[in-house]
Amino acid sequence: LAHFEDDIDYYKLIHLAIAAILYRAVLTDLKSPVYHYLRKKKGKELDEFVLNKLRAFIDEELEYYVKIFNSDNSKEKRILSAASYISSKWEFDFIYSFAKDTYGIEEIKQNIENELEDYYDLEGVRILSLKRKTYGFITLCGNLRFQKRWAQTPRIPETSVLGHMLTVAIFGYFYSIKIGAGDKRLENNFFTALFHDLPEALTRDIISPVKYSVDELAELISEYEITKIEDDILPNVPLSLKKEFSYLL
Repeated sequence: LAHFEDDIDYYKLIHLAIAAILYRAVLTDLKSPVYHYLRKKKGKELDEFVLNKLRAFIDEELEYYVKIFNSDNSKEKRILSAASYISSKWEFDFIYSFAKDTYGIEEIKQNIENELEDYYDLEGVRILSLKRKTYGFITLCGNLRFQKRWAQTPRIPETSVLGHMLTVAIFGYFYSIKIGAGDKRLENNFFTALFHDLPEALTRDIISPVKYSVDELAELISEYEITKIEDDILPNVPLSLKKEFSYLL
């Protein structure tokens, strides 16, 4: 979504994204209508509660982005909100196809569509609504929501590949801050980590003990992944993003 727009501050986008994740992690998994109702009634108190929980773990800069997150009206914030609604709709469409008789589901469907319409000024939202090749790329990424890390080995907590990629991206951000990386390096570290396992949407999770149990198997897997990137992933990436995304992958 950001790459369809001009003059995006990716440094701010990353900080707002992490702030949003930390904010919602503190408040747990509130349903969207409940969250918005509580914000109308006790928004400032909620903000202060979240900040008090996080202050011991985050630096002043990230604290600033957590503090302004709900009042910020920048294009970067609108992109994050639009991305959230798009992913919600993407998951909801799966549920709706086999749960049409569920109580309240039509109201949820209407609410999601109405909320997303408020972001049609963003070019990326309009393009994704066409459900053409760029939407295919989003769907490819979304498939990792349903794939598990180390699927054959019980793990607590159970982790999706998509969740793992996000966690690595956040660690990449913190390590970048720790070594004093410049803005562009921090951006590259974050987005490289965020997409580092994307080929697993096509290959599934091949765990390290398997990769390194046979001579040259890891190299063959890497070659195969590169082929799948070239043949199945990059053709669905928007033309304006293809060169940079190819570099990150």
